[in-house]
Amino acid sequence: MGDVKGPVDLRSAVESRKRSLRSRIYGRDRWEVPGILGNVRAAASLKALLESEAGIRRVVANDATGRVLVEYTPSELTDSVEALLNRALDFGPMSPSEFNALHESKSSVLPALRALASAESTL
Repeated sequence: MGDVKGPVDLRSAVESRKRSLRSRIYGRDRWEVPGILGNVRAAASLKALLESEAGIRRVVANDATGRVLVEYTPSELTDSVEALLNRALDFGPMSPSEFNALHESKSSVLPALRALASAESTL
C-alpha cells in the first residue's frame, strides 16, 4: 500500500505541468491547465505570478474549468506566454496562509473602493 502513493503523486505532478493552448488572438491567449482544475490556491498563485510579469495586463485563472485567460501587450513581454506560464506552474500553489492573506486584503479593500466610487458618483 505504501507504493501506491508514489505513482499517484508522480501522476499528479505530471498532470499539473500539462497545458494546451485553446485559442490565441493578438494579445490574448486562452490556455487549458489541468493543474489548476479544482485547486483554487494553484489558480490564485498562477494569476498572481503571471500578473507580476512585464507585459501581462490581466489574468483570469478559473479553477472550476481549468482554463486561464491571459491578456498581454506582446511588445512588452520578456518571454513567451507559454514560458511564463511554465515558470508560474513550477512555483506551485499558494500556501493556505498566503491564500487567506490575499483574500483578507481583497475583502478589506473592496468596501473602501465601493465607498470611493459611491462618493465620486455623487460629485
